[in-house]
Amino acid sequence: MAWRARGPWRRFSPAAAPIWEQAKVLADHITGTNSSAAYHGSKVATRLKVAGVELASMGLTEPIEQRDEIVQFSEPRHGTYKKLIIRDGRLMGGILLGESSKAAYLLHAFESNATLPEERIHLLFDIGAPPKRVTLEQIPLDAQICNCEHVNKGAIVECVKSGRRTIEAVREATRAGRSCGSCDAMVREIVE
Repeated sequence: MAWRARGPWRRFSPAAAPIWEQAKVLADHITGTNSSAAYHGSKVATRLKVAGVELASMGLTEPIEQRDEIVQFSEPRHGTYKKLIIRDGRLMGGILLGESSKAAYLLHAFESNATLPEERIHLLFDIGAPPKRVTLEQIPLDAQICNCEHVNKGAIVECVKSGRRTIEAVREATRAGRSCGSCDAMVREIVE
C-alpha cells in the first residue's frame, strides 16, 4: 500500500507548510503515486498581534514584474500602513499594519486566488458606508480562521458537530487559537 501525504502540515506553523508541501511531492514520486507531481512554491501568509499592534503579511511585499500594480496607503501618525501587490486582477501579496479590518477578506482573496474588484480603494477601506461586519454564516467553510495553525471554518464546525462544544476542547482538537490568539474571537463565535 502506497503512503501518501494527506496534509498533516495543517497542524503546524505557517513556516512549516512549504516543507510539508514539498514532502508530499517527494512522497508522490517515491511511491509512484503521481510521477508528474511538482512543487511550484507556496502561498505564505500570517497574522500577528503584538503589544496591541496588528500585522498581516502575505506573499509578495514588493512588485516583481512590470505589470504589478501597487495599492498603498500610509498614515504614520496613527500607525497605519497598507500595501497590496496586484497582478492581472489577483492579489499577489501585501502588508497591513495597524488598522486591519480588511485582513480576513484579503487573506482569503490571496489564498483562493480570487478576482479582485476594479475599484482598488475598496480593498483597503469601506468608503461612504458604515463598516460591514461579515456574519458567521457568510464565511465559507474553506475560509481559513486560524492562520498560525492553518485551520479553516469547516474543521472547527466539524469539531463542534462531533461533540466538542467548549472552546478548550476545540482548541485541543484543532489547535485553532493556541498560537498568537488573533483568531480567538472568531473561533469562540463558531463554537458558541
